[in-house]
Amino acid sequence: MCIFEYNEELHIKNECKIAMEAVIEKGFAQGQEPGREQGQQKTLTELICKKMKKNKSIEVTAGDLETDMDNIRNIWQIASRFAPDFDADQVFAAVLEKNVPRQELFDQKKKKLH
Repeated sequence: MCIFEYNEELHIKNECKIAMEAVIEKGFAQGQEPGREQGQQKTLTELICKKMKKNKSIEVTAGDLETDMDNIRNIWQIASRFAPDFDADQVFAAVLEKNVPRQELFDQKKKKLH
């Protein structure tokens, strides 16, 4: 007689649980990077809207925020449609709509990770 009894059903349940936890962890990690990028984009959009409310120029805004002028210009063009209120949430929603093709960039980054 063996000291340990093998329970195939319990073994399969444990293996499935381990595999599921690994998949969840991997999915969570893959979702964090786009979430961070989106958070940074929202913060930048909010700061640009504040500068626009104060009638700062695009050059001054880019200098103050120490950010790439092209990125500022893209958000600036979208935000200008929301004058004079420059509601940051509305502007950010419009920025996200415009940047939907960014999924391709995410897919490229994901391929590099594998």
